[in-house]
Amino acid sequence: MNSQNWIFRGTTYWVFGHQLSRLQLITLTVSGSILVVIGIIGMMGAGVNIYYGIDSKNWVERKANIQRFEAIALKGKSAGKYKIVMEYNFQFDGKTFVSDQIRLTDEVFFEEDALKLTKKCEGKSTVMAFINPMNPTISVIERGVQIGEIVLFILTLFAFLCGVWFFKVLYFKP
Repeated sequence: MNSQNWIFRGTTYWVFGHQLSRLQLITLTVSGSILVVIGIIGMMGAGVNIYYGIDSKNWVERKANIQRFEAIALKGKSAGKYKIVMEYNFQFDGKTFVSDQIRLTDEVFFEEDALKLTKKCEGKSTVMAFINPMNPTISVIERGVQIGEIVLFILTLFAFLCGVWFFKVLYFKP
């Protein structure tokens, strides 16, 4: 007898009035597990960025010297978007730091945001940078939470809740 036949034979399970085979039960369990894991990882990643985005409102503002600024128009599927390459240095607590971080997230900018940043930085020698006083190696030119992080958090929260719901439906009686 084939060792894989155990998946298809035998017991059926009743879940809220629906008869499920062992294979269906295993599939739903694995799917629920995957959704829970994706949810936890995504919420942690987005949550950290949201935390730093909110925290960045309290960061120290310093004048930074622009060493390099370049707006590169993307092509193909990303047409209408720009990659901004920027490098700047600043003084904090008597030390010089170098950074290339514009935002906490998003290396790619939509045209409107890229134009605003270009007006703010291109052809200028200085710009205001916001420095994390607890870790001055982290600095940004634009602070705050990006909408993409909030959307990612909500989507991964939804995945997590769907995974938890799978387990509730499959293993806990009403």
